[in-house]
Amino acid sequence: MGCEVHILVRAQHSLWRLDDIKSRIHCWTGDLTEIHSISRAVRQVQPEVVVHLGGGSMGQPWTTDFSHLSASLEVNLHGTLNLIQAISEELV
Repeated sequence: MGCEVHILVRAQHSLWRLDDIKSRIHCWTGDLTEIHSISRAVRQVQPEVVVHLGGGSMGQPWTTDFSHLSASLEVNLHGTLNLIQAISEELV
């Protein structure tokens, strides 16, 4: 479709799933839980559309053991709020 695609990935994250398309996307190193890295990427990219696919359960199955719940909430809830904040700051 001719779109320019940028992604935000954690520094320690493996991109093996993207091997087939790596040459057609722009990768930014950052973390949804770190507002400064998101703001930097949003400011430089100036996206017209944002698709948020980050988050998840930190690779852990949901059980009655809540030991991973805090980390999951951090990336899912606070990460989403950070992304919204970074985008809204660029709209002003």
